[in-house]
Amino acid sequence: MKNEFTSFDIARALDIPMERLRQWMKHGFITPSIPASGQGTKAVFTLDDLCIVEIFNRLIACGLNRHAASKICKSVQIDNDVFIMDVSDLASIAINIKSAKNYVHERVEE
Repeated sequence: MKNEFTSFDIARALDIPMERLRQWMKHGFITPSIPASGQGTKAVFTLDDLCIVEIFNRLIACGLNRHAASKICKSVQIDNDVFIMDVSDLASIAINIKSAKNYVHERVEE
């Protein structure tokens, strides 16, 4: 299985419009492991990064704004099956990392 992905690979694998992915990167909501070093170079994402993008996308689909979703994703530990983070005194969010990882693996292998 591939271990390095471009933003095009992510957009295709996760069915995210390329322009939306670029916007998320531009605003710092998601970050590749190896950022593009200048015009004409490509950012490189790892499989873990790909999982984080999928989690970010799912959080937004559940109604979180991009800033809150990004804050959560920057704290995610991929080696755990379940991650729980208190986002305020009133709520906590549990994300099933294993589900996102399985989804990403299925999409990458297609």
